[in-house]
Amino acid sequence: MRNSFVLAVFFMLLIFSGTSSNAQSNISANEAEKLCNTVKSIKELPRDWGEKGVDKTYDAIVDAGEKVVPCLIDQVTDVTVMKDPRCPTISTGTTIGDVSYFILVELLKIEFTQLLPENVLA
Repeated sequence: MRNSFVLAVFFMLLIFSGTSSNAQSNISANEAEKLCNTVKSIKELPRDWGEKGVDKTYDAIVDAGEKVVPCLIDQVTDVTVMKDPRCPTISTGTTIGDVSYFILVELLKIEFTQLLPENVLA
């Protein structure tokens, strides 16, 4: 299941690469991965995509643009529980993988359910 999901996300990345209007930063792949690995430090997600200034960690990850996408894909299956950065808090079981997915769909500008397996949508 994990492999098929990651594969589906990867193919969606290929399809949508180049469609993001985010300005791409000049950071290296290594720096992008380090940024991506700070997802657990996000305290609050903005209510609207593109909104800046709500959380510096979130802003830095998003500013890295598509360079963080491979790391976000890897993190989607991370079940480490973190404080829910949505406001208001929706769950006490929010994981790093959940938040990575939230950021991933925003960066790729796709529907939230587009990458989910059919058995999850049923």
